[in-house]
Amino acid sequence: METSGVFFVALKKKLGIKPRNKFIYQRAFTHSSLNLKDELGNQINFERLEFLGDSFLNTIITEYIFENFPLAREGELSKLRAKIVSREKLNTVGKKLGLIEFIDANISSKSFGDDIHGNLLESLVGAIFIDMGYTKGKRYIMERIVRPHVDLTTIDKSILSYKSVVIEWG
Repeated sequence: METSGVFFVALKKKLGIKPRNKFIYQRAFTHSSLNLKDELGNQINFERLEFLGDSFLNTIITEYIFENFPLAREGELSKLRAKIVSREKLNTVGKKLGLIEFIDANISSKSFGDDIHGNLLESLVGAIFIDMGYTKGKRYIMERIVRPHVDLTTIDKSILSYKSVVIEWG
């Protein structure tokens, strides 16, 4: 991908992101099937950003539910966070955002499973963290990802594990 042009116009139009660090966003959508390496032989793909984004997203969500559920105990907060950052929820949000349209890969996007959507979302969040920093990144993620796609009133009542419900009931 080039560092100017269609990719960045689409990124701004669809996601409202005007990158300062263009390379980090390119990496956020670079699939390992391209088998790219830098001058030191390190792989260039979204997997490390996915790891970082997962941690940043967990931190933001933890702070968000801590502030919005002042009477909840630690176990309840953990369950709520698990529902919000579940693989299923991340895949749904990533799909709604249309992140697959940005992927650069040597295989057809039809060959990916559903987890690619959540993986790209986490990778994007990692890129946002690096590019914008904690405060601006958190604001963007809350305004553009969490608030439009996470309804706390319904997620609090959803069941993540029916097995756990039966065990707790028993």
